[in-house]
Amino acid sequence: MVAKASPKTAKYIEKYSHKIANFLEELNKQEGPFASGLVHLGLPPDVAGELAKIIVFFLGI
Repeated sequence: MVAKASPKTAKYIEKYSHKIANFLEELNKQEGPFASGLVHLGLPPDVAGELAKIIVFFLGI
């Protein structure tokens, strides 16, 4: 995937890949409580999980 990016972008991704991975891992840990709450409110689990991903991404939590 990095090979398809511009050389400047590829260097940035390679340089900061560990920070990017840690950030994405934190997002995954924080989706659970949102998803659980949404299921409790009556959303189907698959919809709640996807909506939780969006919420966490946009709020930057």
